[in-house]
Amino acid sequence: MLDTGVEIRILRERLKMSAKELAEKIGLSQSQMSRLEKGQRRIDTRVLDKIARALQVDPSHFFRGQPVPASGVIPPTLPAAVGKLVRLERRQRHISAEELALKLGKPKSLIEAIEEGKRELEPELADRILKTLRLPTNYFLRVQQEMIHGLEAQIERLNEALAESNRGSLVLDAQGTAGTEARDLKRRGTPVLGSIAQGYPCHFDAAGRPTAEVTDFLYVPEFAQDGNFALHAVGDSMQGEGSPSFREGDLLIFSPGNLRSRDFAFVRIEGDEPTFRQVFFDPTGQIRLQPLNLNHPARTYPREKILALWRLVGHVARF
Repeated sequence: MLDTGVEIRILRERLKMSAKELAEKIGLSQSQMSRLEKGQRRIDTRVLDKIARALQVDPSHFFRGQPVPASGVIPPTLPAAVGKLVRLERRQRHISAEELALKLGKPKSLIEAIEEGKRELEPELADRILKTLRLPTNYFLRVQQEMIHGLEAQIERLNEALAESNRGSLVLDAQGTAGTEARDLKRRGTPVLGSIAQGYPCHFDAAGRPTAEVTDFLYVPEFAQDGNFALHAVGDSMQGEGSPSFREGDLLIFSPGNLRSRDFAFVRIEGDEPTFRQVFFDPTGQIRLQPLNLNHPARTYPREKILALWRLVGHVARF
């Protein structure tokens, strides 16, 4: 059987459907859908039937070469460790871990540790287990090879689906050119949070990072770092007469790195709306947030009122 979670993601990506959208269609939460795709959640066949309809395939798609269960629960299908295979075959023969340990002359704790993946299965003991459970001598190797081939095929289809969903996005190589070399680059995008109409994000997660709807991704490898995010410049307060100047709609890329005085930053302020400003650190402990457009006033805050600062590391201007 296919890795159901991976296959669901492949089909979803082909339809350019988000996990949230699929979850809403079948009546699951987004977190449940995420666990399902990661193989961390058991799948009721009724749920799988709903998923198949939402993804425009027949339920039999997930059971290539095997009959479709009439009812019941499909267990997670992440690649099994050798220990899990031992437990599976043992249980199918109605042999307890203690009974298998007695047959092998080994402690029960060792068998349980192997089955839980906490201990490696030595070749000699593996041969004895195969004989005791009456399995082919190449059983472990054959099963693992089948899993590897199946996952390789799924990964290839997933990459194709991701390429289709990202078609039209620009990916640049280190020299700034787009070509066949770009295919070798890691396809990571910087998330663009919100829109001009929505303004700067006003909500933050438990770690203090801004949260908003991801409306797009910016594919510039130099800025595809963990923790980075992009925002649209809002208003004309940071549009200066010379350079630098930030017009409304420009894309601004921010990083959680340390700031120096005169750096530009996205600023979270206690009791006030977040903003984008040039930051000046005063020796007295005050922080001045300076706009480039002098028609807008500068504001000064005590250091403790500034909850977070994200440094501007990239600017994509609109012309």
